[in-house]
Amino acid sequence: AISLLVLNSLELTSIRENPHGVLIRVADRVWGPEKMSLLLALDAVIVLAGGLLASLLGGTALVRQLALDRYLPPGLKEKSLWAPVALVAFGCGLLGLAEGDLSLLSGVFSLAFLLWLLCVAATHL
Repeated sequence: AISLLVLNSLELTSIRENPHGVLIRVADRVWGPEKMSLLLALDAVIVLAGGLLASLLGGTALVRQLALDRYLPPGLKEKSLWAPVALVAFGCGLLGLAEGDLSLLSGVFSLAFLLWLLCVAATHL
């Protein structure tokens, strides 16, 4: 059904020239650019909110587990409503230290994660 919609709304030459943007061009023609931009903005907000929630929950669970394993102070074992707020503040502080350079920050996090995996693997030898 989608292929018929694509073939009816776009020319084959435009599909061959730019095959990566076919769906967005079809949606622009079928719904119009205003509705499509609203839908994309809504989708972006939902995806980013889900990513933020997952990272906050995963981060607080990680800190709690590290405290239970005695790698972090025992005061971090208790569940607190302020833990996600502290993680957001920590992330914003890191972003400020990196002066908004997300590529630098992603490199730092990648290196830290790989070193953490190396430490975990070394403890199981």
